[in-house]
Amino acid sequence: MVQIVRHVPGKTRPRNTRKRGPLKRTSARGGQAFRCHWHRLLTRLEAHRGITRPRKWRRWSSYATATKICGELAVILVVTSRSG
Repeated sequence: MVQIVRHVPGKTRPRNTRKRGPLKRTSARGGQAFRCHWHRLLTRLEAHRGITRPRKWRRWSSYATATKICGELAVILVVTSRSG
């Protein structure tokens, strides 16, 4: 039979920590309420029009897009500085 040692001698259990603070919890609930309201509004508009809204083709707030733009600007700066 396997024995389980619940209290190891010389070891103490770490204290409990809060998962979220009250400010974070309140802001999360507010954001959820806004998203819920926005989703409800879009659903009503789609039902009123009789068609669904188009999906996003691109995600403009991507770090990859910003990195590409910075890289292209660096290439342009290097090319223009060598020609002058």
